Amino acid sequence: MGKIFLLFFLLNFCVTYPEIINTLSLLIKKDSNRFADDLLGEVTLSVLDFMEMEDDQHYGVLNSNRSVDWWPLTYATKNGIVPAGEIRLQIDFLPATEGVLVITAYEGRNLKNMELIGKQDPYCKFTIGKKLKKRTRTVKKGGTNPFFNEEEVEFWIGKNDWGSPLVFSCLDEDVGSDDLIGGRRFSLLPFFTQTEPLHDWFEISNKGKPTGEVQLRFEFFPAGRLKITCHAGRNL
Repeated sequence: MGKIFLLFFLLNFCVTYPEIINTLSLLIKKDSNRFADDLLGEVTLSVLDFMEMEDDQHYGVLNSNRSVDWWPLTYATKNGIVPAGEIRLQIDFLPATEGVLVITAYEGRNLKNMELIGKQDPYCKFTIGKKLKKRTRTVKKGGTNPFFNEEEVEFWIGKNDWGSPLVFSCLDEDVGSDDLIGGRRFSLLPFFTQTEPLHDWFEISNKGKPTGEVQLRFEFFPAGRLKITCHAGRNL
């Protein structure tokens, strides 16, 4: 017997305006053949259903109970469409917003030492897509527990940027080329809906192996229009 796997176990889709009228087709296949997998069933969902506002902070479907629900699968045969079981899905819609993302680098903890002798010189680097790159100042002789002096970097997140991940890297500045201590990726979308800044320790790794932790703070300020109305004056 072959293994049954979910073709869509965890996927992220960037939904832009031309795509919102489309449907999303999910396929369940059986891993039984090294050349072609057998289709067990499929379900087609309307993307628009998941873009309905439930309240001031959450998006979902009109019936919030359906955001985690069992969906019927079907299978096309020569004699027509037949039922093919059910699949339980959790589907969340995270809106994209333009604005400023402020990242504060606090300190590192138990970082891997990239120097054979002496202390390393760490710094933090942040990359979004191919063009947006920023870094902190180097902590000279910061070693394995550097303090980044709560340095802030700011990114303008435009309509062409939010689909790219934020790539964080912690490096050891060296002569010639800098050595990667460790890094990780962040999705930008959760920052758009958070009402409070995200401030925590984040584990980093290099080639799949943990290489320490870095304390970071993320705060997003959405773009908008500032309206100022002069109502009165006093003691002019």
